[in-house]
Amino acid sequence: MTDSYPVDPDSVRVWCGYRHHSMHVKDFQDKLGEVFIPACVKLQTNLGLTAYIPTVLLGIRNKESFVPDETALVFYKSQETYRACFNTLAERIYALDHHGVFSFEKNEYEFQSYSEFPKLFTGSLEFKKPVYLFDKKTDWMNGKSKHFVGTRDSKMPPAEFQENISKIISTIQKNEKLDGAIACIDSDYLVYWELISNEQTENNLSIGIPLLEKAFKEWKQSFTAKDMSLPKGLWDNWEGITNIDAGSCLNMVFDRKPD
Repeated sequence: MTDSYPVDPDSVRVWCGYRHHSMHVKDFQDKLGEVFIPACVKLQTNLGLTAYIPTVLLGIRNKESFVPDETALVFYKSQETYRACFNTLAERIYALDHHGVFSFEKNEYEFQSYSEFPKLFTGSLEFKKPVYLFDKKTDWMNGKSKHFVGTRDSKMPPAEFQENISKIISTIQKNEKLDGAIACIDSDYLVYWELISNEQTENNLSIGIPLLEKAFKEWKQSFTAKDMSLPKGLWDNWEGITNIDAGSCLNMVFDRKPD
């Protein structure tokens, strides 16, 4: 694993992406592996990327269309570093390439992709407003990252769902064994990530996810991010990541650019 590079918990773009309606499932998965996931690392490392944890949900059995097709945590040295990326041609090209694969306009065919910086959780979740639970610097590339996605019980009103999950997130926030945790709720689903330090990974410890798994009675999925490094660069002959499929959850490992 690389040297430690902790950053503030609000320096991450929390991404919930939906495929463009013109993309078939396999084409979408292939495009993520061949282009978008490796390009994020190769184009943004020099721009201040510090950690990247994408998860492919499209194609998982019984996933509802309102659940994102891809989620990701994209960490930068700071929010200012992220904003400065758009001063570069490399970042503008990477951002523009998303539009042929992801949906950014809500209409009768598709849901709207979005990303936001999180704020400190203070007891109540808001729809599409991500939060972080612990106000401390962390390095999400080092340690074990776990991810949970679950859908609201169809018989439960969204307001009750919001209140119930807020209580569980409050309970998780009290557990000091976690190095980091991030959550984002929408009216029909929750996405949640937690980071466990290397010292505690021997027992495959999970803190918040068991609590969430008990609370979700219908569709739910849990993931453990698998470390992956890229063997080639931008100018080498290679096919990209060829084994991306439904349920792929990756912790991309790369050398961070020093300050």
